[in-house]
Amino acid sequence: SIGVGEDGPTHQPIEHLASYRAMPNILTFRPCDVVETAESWQIALTENKRPSLLALSRQNLPMLRTSAKDNLTLKGAYVISPAKNQRQATIIATGSEVSAAVEAQAILQNKGIDVAVVSMPCMELFEEQSENYQLEVLGSAPVISVEAGSTFGWNRYAQKTIGIDSYGASAPGNKLFEYFGLTPEHIANEIVEFIK
Repeated sequence: SIGVGEDGPTHQPIEHLASYRAMPNILTFRPCDVVETAESWQIALTENKRPSLLALSRQNLPMLRTSAKDNLTLKGAYVISPAKNQRQATIIATGSEVSAAVEAQAILQNKGIDVAVVSMPCMELFEEQSENYQLEVLGSAPVISVEAGSTFGWNRYAQKTIGIDSYGASAPGNKLFEYFGLTPEHIANEIVEFIK
């Protein structure tokens, strides 16, 4: 993740997420906005068989969800921004990268490429859903995952992964996102190349 310290934003890798996700009997949440955070908190408070961990961002993130009528985080993943017509690719993202994925979706739409964006706040809950639900969410088009952390584990869902498989970089947040290819423009370009 990108953290803000006394000297400004620094890169703080979230490789630990992969290890938490690998632990049995723990729910690991990485919500994308205030609605998903509230939903994750509700699940954590009502879950009585296993602990929960919430990995929250320090960044100012846009509110992507306009309705909290149903707790969509209970499903682990869901389509947060559907394709306009026929899905040509699916972007799965978590946390702060969901908003970048939605921006990449708009860039791709302008290029004539129709993609859906899936928010996956909790892999463990998604794994517990029916196969039909999982297939409905992931779709049949190529899947690309985007997370500012280790790409380990994402190959369960994605044919292409965009992430950070190194350690120790430190710079202003926007520079790090550019360096690691996590900007909406870079994500869009990677998808264009991948689905050719």
